Amino acid sequence: MRRGAWFLVCLLSACTTAPAAPSTTAPTDRPSQTTVPSATTSATATAGEPAPIGSVLPIELAGVELHTFAVGEDILARVADAHGVPVTELETAFASEHGARFFQMYALRLPGTDAASLATTWAAVAFPPDVTAVSVSERTLADRTVTVVESPELPSVGTFYLDPRDDVLVVVQALDVEVAAEALAAVP
Repeated sequence: MRRGAWFLVCLLSACTTAPAAPSTTAPTDRPSQTTVPSATTSATATAGEPAPIGSVLPIELAGVELHTFAVGEDILARVADAHGVPVTELETAFASEHGARFFQMYALRLPGTDAASLATTWAAVAFPPDVTAVSVSERTLADRTVTVVESPELPSVGTFYLDPRDDVLVVVQALDVEVAAEALAAVP
């Protein structure tokens, strides 16, 4: 990422460290940028330990490298608050594309809490408290049954598709259901 773009992203997301020099290696909690995520890339390195949260989401979709900066910090704060923990206790990872095919993906883990419970919480707090018209339903996308959370009061936010997987909640936030299905299908 160019330094100017990095500065803008960090200014908006409160980064506190300088960017690393460009390299061909990925951060240690993500699969290599040159490999396509698969079931083997999300396997745990040590038996009994969960996979790194960053290995849960895809690194690219349809040939487009996904952004990994934090998004949805307001929602994450409401999830943490609902569980009575500081937001720093949530393990999170992000993958997003903010172009014509807008979507954001979240991987969320809270030690000691199962993903289904996190999904119930997310559905309850996905929208700000002043949004009163929220619908929660189930739908099959990418051969998985997901919980769909949407509000006609905030169509510009998009729809949330919640997919609990073991101890990790995978969330896709998208304006288009087909984009959401494509993103969910790319989860290793």
